[in-house]
Amino acid sequence: MAAVPALAASPDLLISIDGGGLHFAGETAAFYFTTTANGALVNPDTVTATLYLPANANSIALTVTGVGTGVFWTSYAVPTDALVGFYGLVVTASYQNGTFKGTAVKGFEISQGLSDLQSSILLGIGGLSDQLSTIESNVLTAVGSVTTTVNAMNASVATGLAGLSTNLAGVKTTIESDIAGVGSSVSGLGTSLTGAISTSQAAIVSAVNSAASSTQTTVNSARDTVTTTVNGINGSLSTSTAQSFKDVQTWEYLILAIAIVAVLLAIVLLVLRK
Repeated sequence: MAAVPALAASPDLLISIDGGGLHFAGETAAFYFTTTANGALVNPDTVTATLYLPANANSIALTVTGVGTGVFWTSYAVPTDALVGFYGLVVTASYQNGTFKGTAVKGFEISQGLSDLQSSILLGIGGLSDQLSTIESNVLTAVGSVTTTVNAMNASVATGLAGLSTNLAGVKTTIESDIAGVGSSVSGLGTSLTGAISTSQAAIVSAVNSAASSTQTTVNSARDTVTTTVNGINGSLSTSTAQSFKDVQTWEYLILAIAIVAVLLAIVLLVLRK
């Protein structure tokens, strides 16, 4: 138990009240007050709080609640049809069997203007709330419309991508088919070129063989002619006298034969070059 402070000769119990000076109808007016004796907070033996209405119309006893040593709290629920005017809160207390007594007053005012202002503010808040609700509804509607549009765009894009994929697959198939056709054409061209080259090679070989055979025949014929000529010359030389063989005419025949052989050899060489 807290020790009782030493008291001076002063019998006064000091009461201090604090609270709002203006209140609106329909709200709660709250007040705190303290009780001190010789500067120390004390719990009085008795404490009352009485609210006096404007023009002494009535008085109301309020409930006092202790918060701590010498600290108290009381409140008044202002009705919506509260009287306009000045309200007075009177707190009285006594300590040590009435040795110390004290009284304090705290007032607040409720005016018609304040009530009207409160009503206007509440109406304005209500109207603003309605406007905010309307705006919210419009925003939600717009968001829903945007969402629908975005979903439709997504679906359209998905469809377009699917179509593009199909077209690309078709293009790929066409390109692969064209490449296969080109490969086949190249293969056929190679076969044709191979056949043509083989045919040309065979023709060239045949022509060369034919030319060689013809040349060989010509050479053989020329050889036979030279042989016959030489044999004839030899026969002529054999039947002639040794003296005639030494004649200049015999040498002329020999030179002529050699010239004929040279011409024939030149002809053979020309044929071989062709």
